[in-house]
Amino acid sequence: MAMYLLSARRIINLPHERTQLHNSGHHLASDFGEIEARRQRMHQQIFAGIMIFLTLLVVVLQSSFWWYSQGGVDPMEQARQRMAWEWETKQHTRLREQWERETKLKQQEREQWEWEMNQQREKWEDEAINHRIEREKWERERQEYEREREQWDREHDGEARQREEERRRAGTFWEGPYREPHCSGFDTRIYAGFLRNLPDGQSWTQACQEMPIMINSRPVTKPHKCEGCIRSLGVQRMTARLVGLNDGDGWRAMCGSTPARIFGRPSKVPDYCEDSPGGMTGIWEFENLSCR
Repeated sequence: MAMYLLSARRIINLPHERTQLHNSGHHLASDFGEIEARRQRMHQQIFAGIMIFLTLLVVVLQSSFWWYSQGGVDPMEQARQRMAWEWETKQHTRLREQWERETKLKQQEREQWEWEMNQQREKWEDEAINHRIEREKWERERQEYEREREQWDREHDGEARQREEERRRAGTFWEGPYREPHCSGFDTRIYAGFLRNLPDGQSWTQACQEMPIMINSRPVTKPHKCEGCIRSLGVQRMTARLVGLNDGDGWRAMCGSTPARIFGRPSKVPDYCEDSPGGMTGIWEFENLSCR
């Protein structure tokens, strides 16, 4: 660009010089030679400028070729790579921010979990303390109950011995025992006996439970159940469970029409029947003057 401006300046100045030469009218030949010399110098300068420009262009092209041959990237490729790198940087930043958010959330969840576990642990510890206190209280109550029970057993044993002595003096005895002719279950037979000569003021149920009876030469201390008098009516009540029924039999009808043997003696049909948890049960009531 500088060469073209220089050439233009020279061209513009030439007409002005020619005008001066024309107006002066002196030394025309010598001035013409000088003009030609200047023109030649100008042409030489232009040629030299063109050669310099071409030389620089060749150098630039050679440098570019060498740069490309050494793995250089053109500006478009650089721009594309720069955009790709910026996009990857943004993606990396976004992923890192997401990872930081997730890490923070996990940290918060872990802190919440640790807090809940601490709360639960404290609750367990409180419950364990309360449970221990409660167990100690139960243990004290149990020991107190055992002491009271031992004292009651001693008193009861003393009272039982006293009642036994009173019954012995009064001649209280078991009448029987009477054996049922048939077994009531597998390897099981019912034995029954009547308690006689019970002293006034003593409970017949208590005496029934406390006074042993000899069955097959063995003392039996606790009966399966005690049945006794209805003192206000002078009636003794006995019960028996109905067994041996078949499918389709009417339990209540069979109970009301089936006689029984009580204490080895035949008896009439039950006075009435009850549907008890153990099955249909017949109930007999006998007049017994000793029950008054």
